[in-house]
Amino acid sequence: MGPDVIASVANYLKSHGWQQDQTWGRVVSLPPGGEQSLQAPQDAGLTPDAACRSFTTTGAWRSLNDWQDLGVRRANGSNLPTRNLSAALLIGDEGDDKGYLVYRNFCSIMRYNPAFRYALSVSLLADALDDIQD
Repeated sequence: MGPDVIASVANYLKSHGWQQDQTWGRVVSLPPGGEQSLQAPQDAGLTPDAACRSFTTTGAWRSLNDWQDLGVRRANGSNLPTRNLSAALLIGDEGDDKGYLVYRNFCSIMRYNPAFRYALSVSLLADALDDIQD
């Protein structure tokens, strides 16, 4: 992929609200039964950022502290960050007690293609490429 393509995508994301000081989201582990008990409609949580309101498939948005209190942890089992961010929980594959907390930047990717599995694939690929560079 050439530098022009990367610059074009970066400009697109920036024009749709990408915030450089945040990531798209993170893989998380859920408490037993969390796949069913933690999912809620968008109107059951915090009011999402304007860019995220039209993506109702993200479900309820809650603060990271609230997700922590509900038993959600980082993939390695450690506590979630203490930043004042709201996040929505996406369930990827049922039965593995894992999910994805997505942040405002995830909605910037969804603006390009509103399929959450597409946005999730792009996000995870970007993380994998970033790990290779480190």
